[in-house]
Amino acid sequence: HPSPPDSAWHTFLRAAAAPKTLPLPTMTQQESLDAPPLRQYDHAAAPHWNAIVFQSIAYLQQTGVEINPELFQHAAYAAYSNFFASRRRRIRDAHDMTERSLPVLRDLWLGISEPSEDVGGVGGELVHQVFGAHILSYIRVLAIADADEEIENVLEWMVRYQEALSVMGRTRGNGITSLRRVLVALRAYAERRDGEQESAYDGDWEGDAEDGEDGGGEREEGEMTQRLSELAEEIEEQWGGWPERWEVEEYFRDGRERYEDFGEGEWVVGGLVA
Repeated sequence: HPSPPDSAWHTFLRAAAAPKTLPLPTMTQQESLDAPPLRQYDHAAAPHWNAIVFQSIAYLQQTGVEINPELFQHAAYAAYSNFFASRRRRIRDAHDMTERSLPVLRDLWLGISEPSEDVGGVGGELVHQVFGAHILSYIRVLAIADADEEIENVLEWMVRYQEALSVMGRTRGNGITSLRRVLVALRAYAERRDGEQESAYDGDWEGDAEDGEDGGGEREEGEMTQRLSELAEEIEEQWGGWPERWEVEEYFRDGRERYEDFGEGEWVVGGLVA
């Protein structure tokens, strides 16, 4: 846990990055007291809070505070909220903020994922204690941003430092499970991207056929799934290997249940499904 005064920053950034809630405007004060608590997203506020989080982190960096994985995770949540508002809820003000925040988040990732030793191309120890939850927060941003190459790079990094990640994961009760959830999210994303590619190929093929061409060439189906699955199979730790389909379905089901009170089941899977 961070020590004061860093702990105050963590508390503030966690609150700022979390989905915002508003009371129902049609309720009287008495009705709001009598009704069960109902949480609602305020997507229009996402760009504002995203800016506050990233400006705060920039300030901390300027004052010499090292950005650790927990601070990175707050930034990733804020960035995801903003991307969700832009891509899924078409909040106009969110678009420009996504363009500015993603490069900053990339640099923060490079900082928390650096190795303490790296000899002969073999992954060594990591400077920071990076857990599955930190990685998943980044994957969700990259997924909703359609950052295929960067997602693949993160998985390559996990393969390289799998032993160090496992050692750190075992220090937490759900550490190994959270590492597995990263691979489950990656399978969901790969299937979504391959489905989009297949749809685009079908459209091109039909267009060529109408022009009297045969749409020659072999269809490359499941290209991203193939690449990511091959990498996942290189993870020999207990959380490695390409996830089964039922694991993806369970991931989605858990997410829907977790966000049911919000009425925003799409929140947890944004970027992972079309």
